[in-house]
Amino acid sequence: MPEPAEVPMNLPELPPRLAGVFRALRSGRHISRADGPDFLDLERRTPLYEHLFQKLGYTLRHHSQGFYYFEGTGAIRSERMRAALLFLLIIFQDLEERKFNRQDRAWERSLLRNTYKVAELPHFHTAQRRAIMSAVGIEESTLPKVLRFLGSLGVVQVMPDDQFKFLSPVYRFIDLCVRYSDDDKWSTALSAAAPTTTAEADPSSEEDEEELEP
Repeated sequence: MPEPAEVPMNLPELPPRLAGVFRALRSGRHISRADGPDFLDLERRTPLYEHLFQKLGYTLRHHSQGFYYFEGTGAIRSERMRAALLFLLIIFQDLEERKFNRQDRAWERSLLRNTYKVAELPHFHTAQRRAIMSAVGIEESTLPKVLRFLGSLGVVQVMPDDQFKFLSPVYRFIDLCVRYSDDDKWSTALSAAAPTTTAEADPSSEEDEEELEP
């Protein structure tokens, strides 16, 4: 008696950039338009990527500012991510304090259009800010390391001559910082987010990150 013919399975064709996209997202990177082919493949095949990643136990998110990331990856609880978050929080605080000197009074809207110089960053201009940076192991000489780490997350683009610009994923960190604020009082946010110990942290560490709190 002949064996029954096998019924062909109509499996979806895997995205051509699946492996690279998965590695990047799993490492905590936020994939934006600046990532070129990876972003375009995600954008064109979002439902398929969502389905595949869900089967692997990951949730793909698409932020309203137009970038993708894995929910739950990153590291608010890790020393390295805490240092990066406080680094960004001080920048946001400084922009908020100076917004009335701007014509549009809305620094969030022009954040991606500006270029920033490391030498002009506000992190060591006051005793409070110097203390916060010292508490997470950041000195003026190590600011480039923090920027390189944020670059690996897709948050900034490091440029020549000690300059950088923000990419769209920075808005996820603005969301996180706002959660620590009290009616936009950034000084309260700094106090709430500042570490309670003086344990040193190296933002350039290559250790795996803990999960980012939603």
